[in-house]
Amino acid sequence: MPTMKDEAPDSRIQWESLEESHNWIDSITLPEIRNIDETWRDLVQAIQRKARKNLGNREEKLNNDKFKNVPTLNEWKSHFEKLFSAKTPTLQLPELAPVENLELKIEEEDVEFSLKQMKTGKEAGVDDIPIDFWKLFPRAIKFLTDFFIAILESRKIPTQWKWAFIMPRYKGIGETNDCAMYRPIQHLSHTRKLFEKIFERKLRALGIGTTENQCGHKKNRGVKVAHRGLRSLLASSSPIHMAFFGHQKRERQCHTKMRLVGTEKTFSA
Repeated sequence: MPTMKDEAPDSRIQWESLEESHNWIDSITLPEIRNIDETWRDLVQAIQRKARKNLGNREEKLNNDKFKNVPTLNEWKSHFEKLFSAKTPTLQLPELAPVENLELKIEEEDVEFSLKQMKTGKEAGVDDIPIDFWKLFPRAIKFLTDFFIAILESRKIPTQWKWAFIMPRYKGIGETNDCAMYRPIQHLSHTRKLFEKIFERKLRALGIGTTENQCGHKKNRGVKVAHRGLRSLLASSSPIHMAFFGHQKRERQCHTKMRLVGTEKTFSA
């Protein structure tokens, strides 16, 4: 696990006002694509420098009456290090045969199509560059296409893409100074998500994808579909034995929990 920073991060950029003022975007000087990490670092610095000058920083406001006592930065650091370093049982997956003659070529049409599919108004990752910026940037398609091709050729993604911007969200119960009473929401890089979306679309076009019986993270086959089917099975008179695997917090550690469900027990979604 990467070492967590001891200091607070820079203030987030006020991207909410981007729609009203985005004429400055085209003046950004894009770096030359060379080393992946260096290129991404120079790109982020160039975008953030212009964005902070034209949009300013976001003012974070808290309800002082409700959040009089909140955990300190050191307490958050200690809490998340324990949370994410907890040992959990691992599932041994069978090895799959490699796909022969697999050639993935990213073109500008792929980037343009996937960029239109991305939702706006979402919190950005560590780089603080939302997908809203790329949608309004006139030279985005050309640059991103060349950058993604360089990633495929080097077989290396930017190191910063492996990090997540974590925002603790209060659950609404318990003491506000208890780290366990907050839900850690992880925000990944939007540019990384765009790259993964293009990559996934390419693989699906080659017939490589998820199995037909998967529910969740699949179009028109959400988890609720499986819930409704399970309820119908439990309502029948035939004996049913099933095992569900989920995650549960106990003593502030995440571990795998197995729950057996039968016809004599009530299923709760």
